[in-house]
Amino acid sequence: DGLDGSGNAGNRLSLEIDPRSDANKNSQLIISGMAQAPGYIHWFNPSRERLASTLEVAPFNRISRTEPDELPPPTPTITCHAFSKNGDNLVTIDEYPTENPSLGVLEKQKNGEEYGVISTIRFWSWNDSVSAEGKEGVPLYKQVASMTFPHGPKHRISALGISRDGSIACTVSHSEKVFRVWEKRKGPLRGLDSLLLNGQAPSWTCRYKVTVPAGLSNQPTKEDGVSFSEDGSILAISFGQSVTLWDSNGARLLTSFKQCFGETDIELVRFVNPGLHQDLLLVQSCGGVSLRSPYGKCGSTASFTAWEFPAPAGSIVTAVDMVDTHACVTISLFSPTRNKSQIILVDVATGKEGINGDESNVKSVGGIDGCVRAICALGKRQEQSNWETDGNTKSAKPLLALYALSSTGELLLFTEKSEMHQRTATGTTLESSDIYQSAGPRLDMIGTNDGSAQKRKRTQELFDTAMQFEESTVATKKMALDIFGLSASENGTTRPSTAELPSLSGNFVKAFVGRNLARNSAE
Repeated sequence: DGLDGSGNAGNRLSLEIDPRSDANKNSQLIISGMAQAPGYIHWFNPSRERLASTLEVAPFNRISRTEPDELPPPTPTITCHAFSKNGDNLVTIDEYPTENPSLGVLEKQKNGEEYGVISTIRFWSWNDSVSAEGKEGVPLYKQVASMTFPHGPKHRISALGISRDGSIACTVSHSEKVFRVWEKRKGPLRGLDSLLLNGQAPSWTCRYKVTVPAGLSNQPTKEDGVSFSEDGSILAISFGQSVTLWDSNGARLLTSFKQCFGETDIELVRFVNPGLHQDLLLVQSCGGVSLRSPYGKCGSTASFTAWEFPAPAGSIVTAVDMVDTHACVTISLFSPTRNKSQIILVDVATGKEGINGDESNVKSVGGIDGCVRAICALGKRQEQSNWETDGNTKSAKPLLALYALSSTGELLLFTEKSEMHQRTATGTTLESSDIYQSAGPRLDMIGTNDGSAQKRKRTQELFDTAMQFEESTVATKKMALDIFGLSASENGTTRPSTAELPSLSGNFVKAFVGRNLARNSAE
């Protein structure tokens, strides 16, 4: 993500569905890494196109420059954060700048001035006082524990992961060449009343510290290079182009394997559970994506065959996510020469473009301006049973929906048309026009140097595209547009969304004023 305008290392941009939601079209999005709000995690409501809630992770004093030629002071950054599966637990890593260069890691601004960076790990629990709709001014999470310099005063944290149940977490420090596993415990009653949970105060302690083996200690671990298996018994950590598997209870190295796509290091390791498969490893680097089993030989088992998807020539992989509802992997490809991105879907079972092994059903959308920094899919995995052999007994799959966050500051929604559910035995060929792209509000991203990107994107092109849809797809189109702020009228026409407030009619104004006058007279 480079450097932001303040001269310090930029926040890591992330986009995900709120784990406490049902992952439908009304679910809130969790966004962090915006340049104008350092040290904050944001909950965004896409259906209303407004900010729903915020969490101040790293508080700081906002001091402006005293002289015109002075650089703005460095701002705090959230380098890593991880939610448990149900969203009850949150772990964050933040870095706070200090004017004292002897504290923490030494850094320099562009003008040569030195300052220190203090790393802090914070453990959060869901605030039970927050209702389902949320309350104004009440934070969604409360901090239950924190520790400054968790890997020592001169070491930064490279990666963070948390188990599905939120009971254990793992941090990796490349500079210290160790990783630590943290355990959540419930001790006797102590501390402030705000920390109480069922009569006990939750506390986090370091269970053990492991020195990285010599052959891997010089290889970096990226922010998403840590993941726990479904039951938390296996810990996967990437080092450069290698993935290591550890016993999380005994801190024993079980095995390791290499995943090479050129000279690029692994950026993401994640345990996924697509369909009837359990604990598959999704591995991503700039050079490609792979899916494999951690147990079988060469990543393959009797029920699953490992596959690799290398990035096409001239493109790099910038984001990846698992689409649980369609058992496929969504991959974002960026072409630096064209400054365009493309999103494709790859079938989990075959590793080929398409869904359910049907190559004629290729789902992709291209021509996206800039680089897609983050991507997430709507919909949660439906529990399946291998006793269900009759397709008529299974419920219909929901429409495919993807959110993407681009370097131009656009939050985009991609949905499919209902024809994708009308597959016959021979399959139905779908083109890229079958995936509808909706423009959302603009967000301030880090690393955007193009001044023209600061303006809200015009929606006229999307309006012209929507006008070309056939009337037979009005119902489906209306559903897709309503997700993200566009509306469809009865005659099938659409109007672009806008941030401006609608004008009030004369009848509404008269009724509003009359009601208030009557209330004042009664009082």
